[in-house]
Amino acid sequence: MASHEFRTPLAAINAAADVILRYYDRLNQDDIYQRLEKIKREVKDMTIMLEDILIIGKADSQKLEYNPVEINLVAEVKKITADYQLAESGDREIKVYYATENIPLIADPKWIKHITINLLSNALKYSEKEIEIVIKEENEQVVLMVKDQGIGISEKDQNKLFEPFHRGENVGNISGTGLGLSVLEKAVALHGGKITVESELGKGSTFNVFLPHVN
Repeated sequence: MASHEFRTPLAAINAAADVILRYYDRLNQDDIYQRLEKIKREVKDMTIMLEDILIIGKADSQKLEYNPVEINLVAEVKKITADYQLAESGDREIKVYYATENIPLIADPKWIKHITINLLSNALKYSEKEIEIVIKEENEQVVLMVKDQGIGISEKDQNKLFEPFHRGENVGNISGTGLGLSVLEKAVALHGGKITVESELGKGSTFNVFLPHVN
């Protein structure tokens, strides 16, 4: 499956490079720029895919690094969100809600960042409206909730949501590898937590990450 998934971006890179090499003297700068940007996007997607495949492989062989420390989840998520907005283009609003400034959690900051960015990037990718992030304490657990108002996920696709390379039938031409949520599930499991999704086609999705509270 991984080998098959790599063929498409490699073919796109080869085609774009071939056009530049064959017709560079007849192409204007804008044509060349667009093809070089296409190559960059495909390389970026391949890099993400490769990293996700390595994480899945390590998880299956129980070799993922996990270095938990006590963190304040509210402060971590606020910083991750602010940094992400600075790095990414777009002006959609991301609202972060929390009942208290300090919600302690024993977790690996590296994986908390991975979980947050994965959920945030998915929400922004499949929705054109504002995104809500909610951090709360509930039933001796800490809950990280990311809600969008996007295209939603069908019941059929929800049953296969965390399978590697699975993508929803309604994603159309939106780019993606179908690996992100599989990696996300493994990152949550490292913390002894679980992830659930509530979604309806055309009405958005809400992902809930439940993590053990600090005793």
